[in-house]
Amino acid sequence: MLHSLISLVLQGNLIGRGVVDFCEGGPPGKGQPNALTQSEKLDLWGRLKILSFTRMALSVRATVMLSLYTKVQVNILGRHIYIDTVRSFESSYLTENLGRIRKTFADFTSLNH
Repeated sequence: MLHSLISLVLQGNLIGRGVVDFCEGGPPGKGQPNALTQSEKLDLWGRLKILSFTRMALSVRATVMLSLYTKVQVNILGRHIYIDTVRSFESSYLTENLGRIRKTFADFTSLNH
């Protein structure tokens, strides 16, 4: 049902001519010939409720999607930073201890042969 309401809002079919006239010209007075009848007022109120709810639902959904998108992007960025940090520590550890690692490896291989 929400998708059909969204499509109606996007197509502009939800707002009838009466709502546009009402909003542009202001509320008609009692003595004016184009005053709205009770049934027209109820119809406009029903359309206004649907439009307001649909826009509110779309706003909530857009906010949730934006929040989720931002969270995913920050997690990806954090992963890249973490990997770069680990690689830099690993390379500094290897350069500092390369001689000791080679000696340990040589001792290990000589024991196995």
